[in-house]
Amino acid sequence: MLKKLPLLSITAFCLIALSGLAQAQQKPDSKNIIYQREFYDSFNPVTALDLIENTPGFTLDEGANVRGFGAASGNILINGDNPAAKSLTLTEILGRISAEQVSRIEIIRGAEQGIELSGGSITANIILTEQGADASLPFALTGWREGGGRLSYKAEASLSYTREAVDLFVGFDHADYNRRSAGNEIVENFTGPDETREELQTSEERATTLTASVSYADFLSGELDLSGKGLWGSNENEETSLRFEEGESTPLAVFRQYDASSRSFEIGGEYARSLGAKSKLALIALVNRERNNGSEARRLPSQGTSQRATALNNSGETIVRLEYDYSLNEQHRFHFGAEGGLTFIDNEFSFFEDEGTGEVPIPAPGANTRVQEKRAEVYISHSWNASDLLKLGVRLATEASTITQSGDVENERSFTFLKPRASLTYVASDNQQYRFLIERLIGQLDFSDFVSSNDFDDEEFQFGNPELQPDKTWRFSAEYERRFGQAGVIEVGVRYDQIEDVQDLLPLGGMFETPGNIGDGYVLAGTLQGAIPMDPIGFNGARLEFETRIQRTRVTDPVTGEKRRFSNERNFRYTIEYIHALPQWNINFGATADQRTDEAYFGLDEFETDSGFVEFSAFLEYAFNPRFKLRLDGSNLNNVKRQSQRTVFQITRLEGVPAFLETRTRRTGPRASLKLIGTL
Repeated sequence: MLKKLPLLSITAFCLIALSGLAQAQQKPDSKNIIYQREFYDSFNPVTALDLIENTPGFTLDEGANVRGFGAASGNILINGDNPAAKSLTLTEILGRISAEQVSRIEIIRGAEQGIELSGGSITANIILTEQGADASLPFALTGWREGGGRLSYKAEASLSYTREAVDLFVGFDHADYNRRSAGNEIVENFTGPDETREELQTSEERATTLTASVSYADFLSGELDLSGKGLWGSNENEETSLRFEEGESTPLAVFRQYDASSRSFEIGGEYARSLGAKSKLALIALVNRERNNGSEARRLPSQGTSQRATALNNSGETIVRLEYDYSLNEQHRFHFGAEGGLTFIDNEFSFFEDEGTGEVPIPAPGANTRVQEKRAEVYISHSWNASDLLKLGVRLATEASTITQSGDVENERSFTFLKPRASLTYVASDNQQYRFLIERLIGQLDFSDFVSSNDFDDEEFQFGNPELQPDKTWRFSAEYERRFGQAGVIEVGVRYDQIEDVQDLLPLGGMFETPGNIGDGYVLAGTLQGAIPMDPIGFNGARLEFETRIQRTRVTDPVTGEKRRFSNERNFRYTIEYIHALPQWNINFGATADQRTDEAYFGLDEFETDSGFVEFSAFLEYAFNPRFKLRLDGSNLNNVKRQSQRTVFQITRLEGVPAFLETRTRRTGPRASLKLIGTL
């Protein structure tokens, strides 16, 4: 009960504030919520990202790393269209648009006439000014220190240039991340002496990104958008573990080192053309490629032994998509589309052991392989504004795909999926909406799950699974939204997912495990979120934002045959944020509390839990003028203790005879960052 007191206190406080707010605010329009650029002036915005982060009741969704272009676009539109890029995050895109270029932000709720929504029931449509500045140069410089490590920094700059029908954009950023983590690990051995471990981890990561785009508004009687991104990165990690066996004063030293480099690029384009007053045609194409090269080693100098693994993989995706919009009248609009894609990964892996006499190669079945998927999808959707109170949307898609694997494993499988979707929005009053959704989702396969590799953390080999299938989900959701003026909102939601072929670890021959499908399961979740202006109770310029999620997951354990929760899922989380704008002093400040419960991991012969935690953070911003501001952030202010417990069994979890128990404790320390944001 004591753990729930913060949530109960928050709820009570919000109800008190809402009672005053309901009397003080006027009702909004029952249609889309529109925030003009001037609404955000008190928050001293510099980029479009600042505007989105200060939009009441809206949470940015980057989109899922899923198959295809349409489903991966998140919940942001720019001038009514999804950004024509997949590897660029929405945070990157919005951070490179000057706030001065934004005319307004429209919050689209539920099915909307003429707009194909793919990121959820709440979407933000950013409308840019028709005549922006000739040129602007947004930039950001950030420095921070974390966990006692060296100073980390990130530099970002971009140039936007507009001249008549041409918009040009060029962006650059470079980041140098340095992290340090220290802690203890206690191993309670049920068949031998216990062990205490003192561990230190350090990592250095560098990444450089170049982006560019050009838009031409009068190209062959249509509009042409082209974009590109290149990324170069490196990563170096070291871990030292001093292991003291019970009764011994001299430790066994274990050293691990991981080095990796990567490079990738993406090129995308979209051509859109109106075919009269009622129809529009668009062609979208994307190509991305990525190359990762890594090596990992584990050494025990006192014993003269070592292990080493090397991996090289090339992956990529090619997508072509055709879209056609047709507006029959003000009530009915149709959307047709077709998409084809090719996704692949080529993997090379080698593993060596040295027992003191020289390295010996160890066979790694299934590690040297190519996995490729060819797929095609066609769909049709219809939005119907039945009345001012009722909006309906239906969509039917059919997808066919073939997955081929070659190399160490030869396999080919074909799939066909139907993906229907139906949504209904009921406007009960000017400030109340009900939204309902039914849809079938097909999960994205992680091609690395097809490939075998070595796990140095758990000191074991991990097999790939060439028979892995995507999970299939029937989702049923309902939401209720209540608006209190333009800035106040409360949203309550419930969702039920019936999942076929849940992905988790699957026993293999009673001795090994592999990623696989373990049967059917479900997720039952409830959410409560909102934004509450504090002006009615005397805190002018302040607002309280909160988000709570509670869920229950169930699947049949493939080892024990008993019902259990999903692996790596937290059943409860809440976040509450207080933000206060003081425009008379050009200052914004705020604080956040984030609580999460524990999560569990289920293996063939092990069970691991990561403890829950509450983390506090705060920020302070000062605007020198409308174009420059300085932001100080502090995260993990309470230096959260992260603790995990791993029980390894002598045979499997079914027999239940433990071999040893590992308890690992980590504290990364508070993190402080200073960021200068501006536009030239």
